[in-house]
Amino acid sequence: MQLDILQLQYFLSATITGNFTMAAAENNISQSSFSKHIMALENELGVELFYRNRKSICLTPAGERFQKHAYAILGSYKSMIDDMACFSKNNTATISIFSIPVFLQYQIPEIMSAFRAIHPRVNFNVVESESSIVLQGLRRMECDFAILRTDFLDEDQYHITPINVDRLVAVMPEGHPLAKEGPISVSRLKGEKLLLPTGKASLFDICMAVCKKAGFTPTVPYTVSGKPEISLEFVKNDGVIVLAMEQVMTYFDLQGCVMVPLKEEYFSTTGLVQLKSRETSSITRKFMSFVKDWKKGLVQAETKK
Repeated sequence: MQLDILQLQYFLSATITGNFTMAAAENNISQSSFSKHIMALENELGVELFYRNRKSICLTPAGERFQKHAYAILGSYKSMIDDMACFSKNNTATISIFSIPVFLQYQIPEIMSAFRAIHPRVNFNVVESESSIVLQGLRRMECDFAILRTDFLDEDQYHITPINVDRLVAVMPEGHPLAKEGPISVSRLKGEKLLLPTGKASLFDICMAVCKKAGFTPTVPYTVSGKPEISLEFVKNDGVIVLAMEQVMTYFDLQGCVMVPLKEEYFSTTGLVQLKSRETSSITRKFMSFVKDWKKGLVQAETKK
């Protein structure tokens, strides 16, 4: 029997998306080719891994058991690559991080630079994207860590090291009537034009939950992926109100806009997230420990001469 890493990654893509067509698109191959890879895997194992129907797939009992092995094998493989890097001629290791777009606002480069001051042979690979894509990459073991809002994460599945706590605010044109009222109730936003992140962002779910708790479904003429500076242009030009995190928006030019606190304060924690089901390498364990110590104030940044 010959299993390869690509087959395992395809299998996990299918388990995450619940659809062969979507999983094939994620991996940039045709749906027919993707299905052939899964069928070949099933033939090698001698079991059916998925129940199939026209619109979706789900794991069989054998598939559920194999999923655990797939995570363990891929985790062990990545750990092996990282550990062997310590013995290579270049003697370097790479830590891969997928993150929602908060890297600069939450001073994460400062943490990484301080870590490299102690471990100069460690390289970082950083990719920013929306939370659903970041979480997908983490589950498929395309990265060692994810930086995500932890509001809706299952702590039974993930190791979570808190990095930052931010609060939800409303950003509106400086001439808007609500801008002069100071802290406002979320219910005052009923009927207002709101701009929210796309449904792929965890912040979208946060905003919808906050509005639902206030008793209304928001009017949303715009959804914008990432880039708060784009959202701010819609605030200035179309008079919409953005629900966003305070520290994230403070990083940008708010000229012509006002950031208004909400009476019903909502705080969101962003953390360094790792799968509990995967085996970790020595360098990833060191980085997680370093981040914990950094947040406790036990580490001081070192400046390279």
